[in-house]
Parts: sequence; structure tokens; C-alpha cells
Amino acid sequence: MKKVFYLCCIILLLSNINLMSQIIGDNNWETDTLFFIDDFSVDGRTWSNNFIDNRNLWRAYSTEAGVTHGKNEHQVYQKENCIFDDTNNLMKLVSKKVGNSTLQCGDYLIPPGYSCDSTHDELFYYSGEIDVFKERFLYGYFEIKCKLPVHRGAFPAFWLWGGDNTTDPHYEEIDIFEYSWNFINFQYNPNAVTLGSPRRFTTGIYFCDTSIYYYQSYARNYPIIPDNEPDLTHWNIFACEWSPNRVVWYFNGNAINHHYGETVPHREMFLKTNYALDNYILENGHPIPNFITDTMFIDYIKVYKLDCDCETDVLIQNTYDLQNYDYGVKHSISIGSNTENIFMSNNDKMVLRATDFIEITKNFELTTGTEMELIVHPCPENNN
Repeated sequence: MKKVFYLCCIILLLSNINLMSQIIGDNNWETDTLFFIDDFSVDGRTWSNNFIDNRNLWRAYSTEAGVTHGKNEHQVYQKENCIFDDTNNLMKLVSKKVGNSTLQCGDYLIPPGYSCDSTHDELFYYSGEIDVFKERFLYGYFEIKCKLPVHRGAFPAFWLWGGDNTTDPHYEEIDIFEYSWNFINFQYNPNAVTLGSPRRFTTGIYFCDTSIYYYQSYARNYPIIPDNEPDLTHWNIFACEWSPNRVVWYFNGNAINHHYGETVPHREMFLKTNYALDNYILENGHPIPNFITDTMFIDYIKVYKLDCDCETDVLIQNTYDLQNYDYGVKHSISIGSNTENIFMSNNDKMVLRATDFIEITKNFELTTGTEMELIVHPCPENNN
């Protein structure tokens, strides 16, 4: 492996090796057939009494908690607040204030198998959450196109969650994005409580391998949207790649954060998006806001999987082999020739993935403007 690392370092000096690529240009993903997609273009979508939609794609509540979600949030998730907009082909998660008195157990519906939290005495809103119903995901590329409510108390998110069970207690969470005034904190904005920002959100991981009570935060960051790009109230695309020992976050196709190593989640997780109302809706003596229109709009949600060919060893001995490479996660990849130069064309981009090693031995050339990314991680199909 020392040999491979040394050669990779030489290539970095000669060209542009992008260590955080986006899915565009990484042909190892199965982009022709998406693993999961909903663009909300099918008319006549409805919710059943058990909070499941009539295509069996979504549940209209939180998988781990039901229709409420902790003392720091002040909404009750109801299926009527998850609206299939057939006219515009959208999903709308709508927040609605229901009064100045807290909601009681009889004021809202509860899906089968869940119970009312009668101790939660600060529930003032109905709102919406959708979790993928049948599928749980182990690795993939997760993408949402949406526009967000951005104000004091708004707490929309798109995330993956995996919790404990009796035989293997743990906590795993990947926040593909979250927005809250709480994250726009005094470290970045001294007027956070009164101003907020429509140009800052957060990404990160919560993880503990042995307990649900002692998880820690990893790779937490607070990206800032440049002034020349649309803010969060406009359409934007949030995404992340989750592979074994690797997470990379994207905003409108640009890598904005990354995390590697043993604190990357490695069990199946649920995919969800929700519009919560957090404690900033109540703090500092402000009256409880009575929104006229307060909606998270979702254009689509997509999930891609890596093409896995993890038992195959590949030997690239000439330019033809390189140009006709059969993409997918391989066991090993070797590039080199004793007789001729192997080269990439100008402005090409190539991403190679293997489970054991990737080595470049001799007579391999990259020209200025080409990009090559070399990624070694366990096979996504076999890693548990």
C-alpha cells in the first residue's frame, strides 16, 4: 500500500485528483435505474388510515417516534399536512398553528403501534413528515430537491436514521441537511436570535456503536450559500454519498463536507424528511407565530446505489483498456504497462473504486485538466 500511496501523490502534482467528487462523473453509480425515486408526478395519491400512502412508498410520521418527536419540538405530524400536490407534482409539508393551548391526545390521530406522549405539554402545531415506508438503506447516494421555510422556529431536514435494538444497541444518523435558527449560533452571527440566515444550514453525523444514549457528533459544519446563488427559500439540491467508511455531502452539485473512518454509520437506516418546529418558536418572549402559509416544498427524492462487482480483479494495460473500463466497485485495479504509455484524454474525469487496492505502476500519464479519483472501501453489498 505504501507504493500505491506514493504513486497517487505523484499524480496529484501532475494533474487534478479530486478527493470529493459528485455523482456526476462517477460512473460507478447505477444512474440508469434508480434504486428509489419519487418525483410526485403520479396523480391521485392519498393517505390511508394507517398513515401509509396508496403506492406504499411513504409513511406520514416518524418511524422511530410516531407523530411527536421530543420536548424540543412543538409539532404533531399528521398525514393531512403531507399534501400530494397533483397540479404542480410536488410534496408539501405544511405547518399550521392550531391554537395557544397545547394539543391533547384526543386532538390528533396516532398511527397503529404508537402511543400518545401525554407529558408533552407544548404542542401548538400540526406539521408533516414522510419516511420511506418499505425500504431501509445500507449505503447509497441520497438526493432531494426542495425549498424551505426559513424563519425563527423552522426546523426542516432531510436525513437518515438508524436506532438501537435489543441485540445490537447503537445510534446512527446522517443529516444530509438541517436548517434551524439554533444552528445559526452566536459563533457565526451575534444577532442570531433576531436575524437568522436564509444562507446557512448544517450537515453532519451522530454516531455511537454501543448505545443510544452516548452518541457523539462528527463532521458537523455550517455551509454558507454564496450571495450569487439562490438562498434556502428557492429550489436547491441537497445530497450525500454514504459508502463504507465514507460520507460526502453536496449542495447543488458541489462537495461541501466529508467524513471518513470507523465513525461512519454501517447499518441499515431509514430515509426521512420532515418539517419540525423547534424551541426557537417559543423563546425570548416572542408570541407563538401564526403562519398564514408555511410550507416545505419537495420536487423529488432520489436514491442511487453503487454497481458492485467486488470479486473482479482488473488489469489495465493500455489506453484502450482504460477508455473501455467496465465501471463498478472491483476487488482490485492495477494500471500499468511495460511497453506503452497509458493516458487519459484532455478534460476527462475518471473515478475508480475497489475493495482491496488500486495501484498505478508505470507508464501512466494524466494531462492538465484531467481528473482521477481513487477510492478504496469495503464492498457495499457485503459490509455490515
